Amino acid sequence: MKAHGLLLYLPPSLYLALIRLQADKGLGRSFAGLLALTEGLYRLGYLEEKEYTRLRKRYSIPLKEVIVTYNAEEQLPPFKEALEEWDKRDKEWKLKWVRIAMKYPKVEEAQIIIEKAKEEGILVSGAIEACEA
Repeated sequence: MKAHGLLLYLPPSLYLALIRLQADKGLGRSFAGLLALTEGLYRLGYLEEKEYTRLRKRYSIPLKEVIVTYNAEEQLPPFKEALEEWDKRDKEWKLKWVRIAMKYPKVEEAQIIIEKAKEEGILVSGAIEACEA
């Protein structure tokens, strides 16, 4: 554990309130928790106004990019298998996988497929070339 780290186990009511705060303000998980802690400590009189203002400003910054995660319940396309077959397949098959991969910008294997397509000239600066066999 880090020197100033703090692991908290929240009861369901506090956890749900924290998740609502996170969603309402567009914050990351840590910033939502730190903002709630800052607000509470200030209202209880344990933080001076200058420090409260600084921390509130810092922890109120929303995420710049929404983080997309894929859970186990969501079935991802079999990118690993597609990569194994890549060199054995024709251009039309590869185009199909490039289109699928473009829908998953956060999946590493999908990005590898896109890079391979760029190297082979199938994908040119973000546009898929017309496939004429």
